[in-house]
Amino acid sequence: MRRNIIFVLVFFITCLSGRVSPLYAAGERQSPVDVPGKGGSTVTQVSRSPLVFNYDPRGKPDPFRPFVDEELALRKRQELRLKSKPVSPLLRYPLNHYRLVGVAVDDVKRVAVVQDNEGKFYPLSIGMLIGSNRGRVVDIREDRVVVEESTGIRKRGKPTFKRVTIKLKKEEVEP
Repeated sequence: MRRNIIFVLVFFITCLSGRVSPLYAAGERQSPVDVPGKGGSTVTQVSRSPLVFNYDPRGKPDPFRPFVDEELALRKRQELRLKSKPVSPLLRYPLNHYRLVGVAVDDVKRVAVVQDNEGKFYPLSIGMLIGSNRGRVVDIREDRVVVEESTGIRKRGKPTFKRVTIKLKKEEVEP
């Protein structure tokens, strides 16, 4: 192992000192030329000519262009989100299709029950998503549920929200 390290070090030192000349110097091509020397012998000299490099970019991708087009990727993500079915049945319809049926308030937890147009009931708690605009339940009170939806408008880089209230409609019982 030590012998190999010494060999590598000696090789690099010799290369750096210029004793070993590579066939190609940086940016130049060397070609051997026979020149007559003393005593009738021939000496091979190396002449240096500039290295010519031609690049044809036809049919090749631009190396400085990003691999992923950000606008195209964003558009595809939005299309996929619109095409994909919602995970929760509460995300199928807009907020005005839900009717608040009841609210259960405790010291620890608050739960509301909403009914959709098909007559199905769903429990709601704070933080759940509801509506096709993916509104988040912010507050549950005795007679209403407050949902915060994104408007899609940005002011100074921050998204803006609107609060929508779903009120409990008390049905009057006739005597």
